[in-house]
Amino acid sequence: MYTSTVPSSGSPKHFVLDTTEVREQRRLESSHFSALIHARKLLDDTVSIPETVLLEYARHIRSEIASHYDSMKRDARELGRILDRTVSAGDVKVAEEGAAWEAWMRGHLPKLGVQVLPIPELPHAIVLQRDLKRRKPFDEDGKGYRDTLIWESVLAAAERSSAQVVFVSRNHKDFAQKNGQLHPDLVADLVARGMPEDRVVYANGLKDVVEHHLFTRLPAMTEAARVKLEVAAQPNGWLKRWVEQELARHIGSVLLAELPPEAETGHVTKVKSVDGVVVTAAREVEGKTFAELEARITADLASDRPASSFRVDPNQSTTMSLLQLAMTFMSAALLRDVKMTVRFAATITKETVDSAEVWDARLDPKPSINLPSFARP
Repeated sequence: MYTSTVPSSGSPKHFVLDTTEVREQRRLESSHFSALIHARKLLDDTVSIPETVLLEYARHIRSEIASHYDSMKRDARELGRILDRTVSAGDVKVAEEGAAWEAWMRGHLPKLGVQVLPIPELPHAIVLQRDLKRRKPFDEDGKGYRDTLIWESVLAAAERSSAQVVFVSRNHKDFAQKNGQLHPDLVADLVARGMPEDRVVYANGLKDVVEHHLFTRLPAMTEAARVKLEVAAQPNGWLKRWVEQELARHIGSVLLAELPPEAETGHVTKVKSVDGVVVTAAREVEGKTFAELEARITADLASDRPASSFRVDPNQSTTMSLLQLAMTFMSAALLRDVKMTVRFAATITKETVDSAEVWDARLDPKPSINLPSFARP
């Protein structure tokens, strides 16, 4: 059943995004990012990306371009051997394409209303002392130079405005405590610069931002809009049909079993049926609906592990060896009719899902793995 958080008025906030929140998005189109951008005007919030993050982002994109182009060339060579002729993968100039993407992104961010925070003018001696004292975000191995520049950008943003700064990062190891609060070393920086301890707060990713910093400040949906969305999720609704037809391509790796030395993962090849879709939270902003949903589905899965990766460990039990062997068969076979629960966010315009992102997909319950349960596609 749909649940609504009671809206509460609040002062404008300044959201500063770490690299973890952008590097997986080639065009900044995820549902949670879209919610942040569309809510910005209504709530009078500010959204920023440090220059250091933008440079890291651009480097990641260049690496992706190079990696995919290398794969294309390898595939072209293999195809050429099969066809007994030369097959071209085209001429992609990686450096030029990477520079073009960065130029496009630098022009795109202002259109979204996203500011770029300059690299802080920080004396090397200060950075060195922080490193030698192992103060966060430096770790015990001395890694943390770029993270320090990002944190200094956050501090500079906090000093320039009285608005609370929400630092959005899933790098909790270097920026946060186990309880999800900002690390004490970073809180000490705030106090040292004459700011209150809560001037900067930590958010563990954009999902955390949407749930705890946006939905709680946005007006609740009208009753008519709420009912319309719930009807769309019903058995004959358009949203349920979208889940059947489109959700599979948004689901990444799914944990299949805990097998030493590492977990066994797989991916959804087909959604066979949708057993239910529940809207857990939703808000409307500027004609768009931002919803968090939970779908119970029946799906076919295949393993991510190649069959050649199977190795027998002489120190483990026969049962465990047979279980591992069974899992390797999934590289050429399907695990059929698996019950799953998938939690995801969607950006909706009228009856169209503009974007979707899955943050949790798990077997429900975990199936018992045995050879008869596998079938050829």
